[in-house]
This record gives sequence, C-alpha cells and structure tokens, in this order.
Amino acid sequence: MSLEEYIGLKFSPTCQKSYLYNIRRYIAYCGDNAVDATYQDVLDFIAFLRTTSKKGVPLHPKTLMNYLFAIKIYYQWLLVTEQRDDHPCKTLFLTDQISKAIPVETLYSHQELLDLIEQHKPVKHYIQFRDKVILGLLVHQALTGLELVNIKINDLNLEQGSVHIRDKHPKKDRVLALQSNQIMLIYNYLQNERPILLSRNKDEDYTLEKPYENLIINNEGRPLDPHSISRHINQYRTKDDKITPFKIRQSAIKNLLRNGHDLRVVQVFAGHKQSGSTEAYKQTGLEELKNAIQKYHPLA
Repeated sequence: MSLEEYIGLKFSPTCQKSYLYNIRRYIAYCGDNAVDATYQDVLDFIAFLRTTSKKGVPLHPKTLMNYLFAIKIYYQWLLVTEQRDDHPCKTLFLTDQISKAIPVETLYSHQELLDLIEQHKPVKHYIQFRDKVILGLLVHQALTGLELVNIKINDLNLEQGSVHIRDKHPKKDRVLALQSNQIMLIYNYLQNERPILLSRNKDEDYTLEKPYENLIINNEGRPLDPHSISRHINQYRTKDDKITPFKIRQSAIKNLLRNGHDLRVVQVFAGHKQSGSTEAYKQTGLEELKNAIQKYHPLA
C-alpha cells in the first residue's frame, strides 16, 4: 500500500493534499534518513520550521502542529507496511499556546457588511445575482463556507422565507430566516442565472437531465468549492482591500451580540456547539470603554 493510498483511506481530499505536502517536505529535509529517523530528527525538523517564516511572519503554532501530525501519519504508514517496527514520535506533542481571542475591534460593523453586498458588482452578466446571494448568506445568516456550498435547492423555502442548514448530526440542524431582499435575489438567481451556469458544464459524465442539487453553482457549471468563495467575493478588490468569508461570519455574530441579542439565541443561530465559542465575541472591557468615551465625550 502506497503512502497516498493509505492517506486516501483515512482522510478527506483536502486533508490528503495538505498532509502529503507536509510529509514530502519532511522527507526532503531528512533525505535518505527519513525512514530510519529518530525522535531527535523529528525535533530537529520542528526546530527548523520555527526558524522559517511566511512573508516575514513566523509559522503559526497550529501550522507546526499540523506538520507534526502529518509526520506521525507517515511513521504510522511505515509501521502498517512493516518498513519500521517502532514509531519515533508517537508520544511527541507540542506545547505551543494558540490564542483563541477574537479581535472584535477589527471586525466589520453591520453597515459595513451591508455595504459589501451593495457595492459588489460582478462584471460577467450571468453572475449578477449569484455573488450577491453568496454575500447575503454570509452576512445575514453568518454561514461557514462549507455550510453555504452544501445548501441544496430543497433546503430553501422562499414562500416562508427560510433556509435549512444541515449538520452531520440531524439534531443540530437549524432553520434560519431569510431577509426579504435575499428572497428576491435568490429567486432571480434560480430563474435566470443558475440554468445558464449549469449549461456551461462540459464534463462528459454530466447531463442537464440530472442537474446538481446544490444551490450555488460556479462559473464552470459545477457545485461551488468552499475554498473558492473568497475568490468570487474578492473580484477586482485590491490586495489590501480583500475580505474573507470567516471575517464576515465573525462580524455578523459580533453585531448580533452587540445589538443585545441573547447569548443562547446567537449560539443556536451561529451553530456553535459550545456557548464559550459565542461568548468570545462579546465586547471586551476596553472596547466598551472606548465606545462610551466616543459616545459621551467625543474628541473634537
């Protein structure tokens, strides 16, 4: 069994690509010693990674942990294929602290989020509605990229103005209300643009007799990949002006809490499993103080 086959049996396509990249970089570092490397060799590689940077920024602790996890997969494969009889780093764990603090001060206001939708103007005539549908679902429903691309046509109820967001655990599904302007955008997209996008699919095994069920279709007539959402919503934006789906989601959650919505209600709305994940979006004491000063004692 090859390394690629082993990883393919255990992980998603996206994870496979990442793990294989990390493993190959480790093997390139170790050279001919990779198969027989020791605990110290793995430590030396992690130490080497700590000296590297990306665009002048040191690697994030989570990136280092991902490298170590990939290396562990590599040695587990060597064990399974009987190329080794021990695992040199099975008990190795990094103690780097990962900050989970959310920079609420840098997130978008509600009006800024609305402006993102209003100001977005795709050039191609057949995606005028689709990209605003995408932005609307990010802004108004605070969806993750994966939730957005997994929405099926049958998950929509335009008469009732709602969308069903499905979870791998059905008990955690949630039904979210759509804004009135979203309903019209989605309707126009379904009637005018989605059929055009589907007709652009040139795959030999695809037929319009059995179209995709996904709501959002890309420019090539296929279901949208979550990793390409950023590219669609950043068309013609400058490098310094780029926006991310995750920051939009964070901003929407923050604004709900700032406007006085109950923590538990926002938790369910956002699909957070733990209330602490939602509570992290509350204003810090410093931010509240700054806002109070600006409100009651504005600077001249």
